[in-house]
Amino acid sequence: MKARELIILAVLLAASSCGSEVESSFVRSADAPRGIYSLSVDLSDSLSSYDLSLYTRIEEPVTLEVSWVSPSLEVPLTDTVVVCPDRRKGVEVLYRSGVCPSEKGVWTLRIRPLPEPEGFSGVGVVTRKY
Repeated sequence: MKARELIILAVLLAASSCGSEVESSFVRSADAPRGIYSLSVDLSDSLSSYDLSLYTRIEEPVTLEVSWVSPSLEVPLTDTVVVCPDRRKGVEVLYRSGVCPSEKGVWTLRIRPLPEPEGFSGVGVVTRKY
């Protein structure tokens, strides 16, 4: 994915998110050692709730193992999510809605495709704060 596409995605998401703050990040396959994609998510505001969406470019369904790492380096949750392509190549799916973290701060999502499909370009997270 080109940097230009990421900028366009971020601008579109910001424009469509009336009343919320939006942050996004993306990790390319080349920057994911051992196929683990680490994405930082700022959940510092204990008075807010958050929606998290996953973004990727795929042509076939992919299962993602998602591990949450807290600011204190605990791993309180690991689960899996299946992302299916649609008619567009870029897919954004709502992963979690109304998240109120047990610990405020910057969390890390460690995402691992099971298995990583050929041509997988990377994965991103979009965080909306309400």
